[in-house]
Amino acid sequence: MAEDDPGDANMKKGPRAEAHLFNKRVDRRADCPSRTFVKVRGTSLGFRFALGLCHKRIMKKYGRTFHLPNSPGVGSDDKIIQDLAQLRAAPEVVFTEKMDGENTTIFSGGCHARSPDSGYHPSRDWMKAYAAGISPSLSADERIVGEYLFAKHSVAYDHLPSYFLGFAWFVGDEVQGWDDTIERFTELGIAPVPVLHRGQFNDAMVKMVLESLDLQKQEGFVVRSSASFLEREQPTHIAKYVREGHVQSDTHWTKAEIVKNGLRRTS
Repeated sequence: MAEDDPGDANMKKGPRAEAHLFNKRVDRRADCPSRTFVKVRGTSLGFRFALGLCHKRIMKKYGRTFHLPNSPGVGSDDKIIQDLAQLRAAPEVVFTEKMDGENTTIFSGGCHARSPDSGYHPSRDWMKAYAAGISPSLSADERIVGEYLFAKHSVAYDHLPSYFLGFAWFVGDEVQGWDDTIERFTELGIAPVPVLHRGQFNDAMVKMVLESLDLQKQEGFVVRSSASFLEREQPTHIAKYVREGHVQSDTHWTKAEIVKNGLRRTS
């Protein structure tokens, strides 16, 4: 019995891979004539890889997700959504499980934590190797955002399909619709965060989703419009609910000993 990550196959794709995007074959070698290759810090797997970088590819911080008014896990520096009109008016919303990891973006030049200037941490070695297999298939204006779950934070996981679970696909300044996002994830071999419910946003649906969660073992949920929306509209089109007392240690996870989460086992 061995741990298996379906996404590991992505690590085998070279930086000259081609991608099928918008029904058009795109040769990533020609995507940026000024591309240079640099060495990236060695991973825990004991190898180093070359990653194509382009000066036109800009790292961008993922916007903050506001808390719902009834979210008990609001921190001192968190923000609360003030207007639920957009979520209530949406023909459909998607509730997904809020995973307790590190917000991470994959772009055509590599990957970065939520803050692009984050320093090195050994737990991120796996993510760098994984992103090296995804990045060559992305155009310069694409970003994949997800939760990186290699290191335990406050919630422990022992049955993950991958250490990276995607939840958003950006093309330019637009957050793509959920169904298109899942289709793109399938093309790239990215596992999505678990979906809890799809339907209209109202108090009854929020109550139903909360009753389906075990908040002793799950952090909460995120709700977003199923349709696409502009990046600047995130504060009104997506929100989160976090359990009370979610952070259960005074020591930040980056300062503590790395405790590795578990992957799904296959026979």
